[in-house]
Amino acid sequence: MEHWNDGTSFEGNYKKGAKNGEGKMTFADKSTYDGSWHDNKMHGQGEFLWANGQSYIGAWEDGVMHGYGVFKWTDGREFHGSYAKGKKEGFGMFENSDGSKYVGYWKNGKYNGKGYHEDRNGAKNECDHVNGAKLFPNGDTFEGAY
Repeated sequence: MEHWNDGTSFEGNYKKGAKNGEGKMTFADKSTYDGSWHDNKMHGQGEFLWANGQSYIGAWEDGVMHGYGVFKWTDGREFHGSYAKGKKEGFGMFENSDGSKYVGYWKNGKYNGKGYHEDRNGAKNECDHVNGAKLFPNGDTFEGAY
């Protein structure tokens, strides 16, 4: 096990002096990452638990969320879907703590393309989005809560 002066520690595999393979890092703030490493970066499948209680279980590439994963916030919100370079990208489902949700496509971390909003009672509203804004049939857009 390797320890740093700030309280960070790592237990796992090294190859040519770099973290490679499986390993667990505990950071100074007590956040942890347990999973695959490549050249000192989180890479492959792993679980990151932030000190504030948030978590992400899924794919990593070059130290950021990339591929399919599940992100959970401490207030009960969850995202199940794809990430690219740390942002929601492609298909996914975002569920609010009240049970309402958005199911559809994302680009650069924002709603983008076809999807639907579902309230906590199950009523669905199909919609299109462009760069996070709701797109109406006449071409108008709306940004904000709805």
